[in-house]
Amino acid sequence: MHHLSRVLAVILTAATPVFCSPISASVHETRQSIPCADPAQSQEYISGYNAAQTYHVFTPKWDFINDMTTNGVNWILQGPAFKTWRTLSDMGVDPSLTNSPTVNAAIVALWQITNNGAQNFRALVAGPSNGTVPSLQFGYTAELLRGYAYAVSICGSVPLRGLLNQAKSDSYFTASELEWEGLVGEGWQDVGVIGYVLPV
Repeated sequence: MHHLSRVLAVILTAATPVFCSPISASVHETRQSIPCADPAQSQEYISGYNAAQTYHVFTPKWDFINDMTTNGVNWILQGPAFKTWRTLSDMGVDPSLTNSPTVNAAIVALWQITNNGAQNFRALVAGPSNGTVPSLQFGYTAELLRGYAYAVSICGSVPLRGLLNQAKSDSYFTASELEWEGLVGEGWQDVGVIGYVLPV
């Protein structure tokens, strides 16, 4: 388990591949390169905890309800975490522009990754906005494309920060600075900003 937590830290902080590392400091400046997405088209993502397998997942509430009812998974719903968009169309991006350098510089895809080795471990990483599946290392695979976020701080967005509890090999993501500070104070490792989302 401790090995998996170190592997995640390596994946999220490695120099390559670029889309698996936190967003570099050079792109944290506010930069408006695309129109703001309509906040009314965003969806609230809930933090859900699987106590049996010790991991968090972030998805809309309806997804948890369906998984609990249909598959019998006992999720502990911990409340709203952030708002983002399920599709590029929801962000108002013309599908023909998905490979545009302007779009790729301003938007990232949020992928849920998993490692089904020693434990069923999950985390979020940022990938290209064109939906290309990220190349991952150490047995991790891209499981689901969870949604889209800004790559830079624009349109009232806030950082989506990743944290890692090495003792439990659990990752957590928050748009709340107070929550981030509290978890860092409890010993969680900061793994950086993976995108910019709307606060809840």
